[in-house]
Parts: sequence; C-alpha cells; structure tokens
Amino acid sequence: MKCRNRYWSVKFRLVFLLAAVIALQGCAEAVVVSGMGGLVAMHDARSTKTMFQDHYIEKEARRAIDHDPRLQKQADISVTSFNRRVLLTGQAPSNKLKTRASNLVASLDNVRGVENRLRVSAKPINGSWTGDSYTTARVKARLFFRDFDATRIKVVSELGHVYLMGLVTHAESDTVVAMLSDVDGIDSVTRVFEYVD
Repeated sequence: MKCRNRYWSVKFRLVFLLAAVIALQGCAEAVVVSGMGGLVAMHDARSTKTMFQDHYIEKEARRAIDHDPRLQKQADISVTSFNRRVLLTGQAPSNKLKTRASNLVASLDNVRGVENRLRVSAKPINGSWTGDSYTTARVKARLFFRDFDATRIKVVSELGHVYLMGLVTHAESDTVVAMLSDVDGIDSVTRVFEYVD
C-alpha cells in the first residue's frame, strides 16, 4: 500500500508540474521545452533530439503557413508534430488549399510525413479553442485515472474529434481507444499512432 501511495504521489507531482509548464507562455518558451523534455523523456519513446525537432517543426510549419498569403487569409490550420510526423487539423476552403498546406509542410526540414486531416469547407466552421482544450484535458484525465501513462500519448482535439499520436503497440492502441469510448462530447477518435510492434 505504501508503494501504491508513492506511485500516486509521483503522478500528482508530475501532473502539477505539467500544468505549471503549460501555463507558461511567451519568452519562456525555450525553458518550457527544456523542462518538458526532462519530464517527458522519462516516459516518451522519442529521443530528446526528436522532441526538440518536433517543437521546431511545429514552429517552422506555423511560420510557413502564416507567410503563405492564401493559406494565411483563407485557412484555419493547427499543426502538431510527433516523431517528425505532422498532423494538420482545422479547415481550408478548397481541396487545392488543403493540398497546398500538405506540400508546404512536407517540404520542411526533418518532416517524415504529413497526416492531413483538414476539413474542406467554404464557410468557417464554428468552434471553440476552450472547448477543444477541455476535451483534451478530459481525455488526458481519463487515461490518467485508468492508470495509463498519458505522457506517452499526444492528444489533439477539434470540434469533438480526437486525434491520438504516439509510439505504441497495437494492443496499447486498442486499450487507449477503448478507454475513451464513453467520454461525453467525443464524436470520433482517430489513431495517428506509429506502431512499435
């Protein structure tokens, strides 16, 4: 029982540290990434180098999209990189711009592939950053309280759709999706995992 209590104590400390790191913004970005690298590296199958590469791939992809006049004005794109594979979520007004975004990101240094999940819609799709953040937090909490190491899974939420990234086995993938099957507010769960078995 003593060992179990120590396990939960460590988990709550990690959650507190993670929340504190997420709360930091702006000029402390490099410190945040360094701190997260130390915390997550204990559990993450990626190397520290790859974690840093993922961080900078996201920054460079965001910069490239923001400097493309058509994408910047007409599309709403979020970029997530895990193990140098990039997930694009959001929306674009045409398939042409959806493809343009993929090609732009795929051309960046260190990108191994692009998973383009942009929705094509001529009209803006109403959504809420707060709602998406809440969904992500609920998914993480579900994994945490079901004793799955949530630091191993990258969760991206958009308008009720949840995308899961990480380096997992097929059995772990099935376990995680099953854990989320009854979470309210989730319309779909898409696996963007890389499998290690």
